[in-house]
Amino acid sequence: MKNLNQLKGRIQVVMEKYDIRKAGIFRTCSRNDAMLRSVYLLVELKSKMSLIEFMGIQHDLEDELGIRVGVFEYDAMRSALQRGVIAPQYTIHPNHHSLH
Repeated sequence: MKNLNQLKGRIQVVMEKYDIRKAGIFRTCSRNDAMLRSVYLLVELKSKMSLIEFMGIQHDLEDELGIRVGVFEYDAMRSALQRGVIAPQYTIHPNHHSLH
């Protein structure tokens, strides 16, 4: 992965699989400007899921993106969001035009 724009389509694939309403990239880590090494996402789920299913999101994202991924729910991070401790840098919505 070279940049955040390249991540969008691949993240959308996983979002559709898990019925994720939106995702926000709130932190990226790279060793240099050319190559992302990891990314942290906030996700808003359309419905509740088990811990195993939630862990599946992270696993599938790592497989799809080829980098390390941390996944957190918006609801779980609400306090930090409200205080401005963290803020999504880039918001991604599902691609509603894709075929399933």
